[in-house]
Amino acid sequence: MFGRTHTTTNASKGKYYKPTAVDSRTGRKQSFLAQGGQQHTGASKRSIWHGKSDLDSTIKTDYRFSEGQDANYYDEEEKKLFQESVDIKNLINSLEQLEKTEDETET
Repeated sequence: MFGRTHTTTNASKGKYYKPTAVDSRTGRKQSFLAQGGQQHTGASKRSIWHGKSDLDSTIKTDYRFSEGQDANYYDEEEKKLFQESVDIKNLINSLEQLEKTEDETET
């Protein structure tokens, strides 16, 4: 069109556009703004709720692990916890008895 390079595609329905020579989009401007504290400006959710993505990732991770488990999974885990607590109590009792017998043999 009049000495300028314009082009069209099938999807552009016959309309012409001027392709740019250089794509100047880089992360440099965003990086400089972030160094100055400008990363939290704007109307995006990320800008408004600072740190929300960190909290979401921790909460959703815990939820995802338990979501697919059946109810009996929790019963098994509860039994394991009680068994471990009984084992710990038995260990403490045996250590106390061992100390008592050592004290008796020393005297």
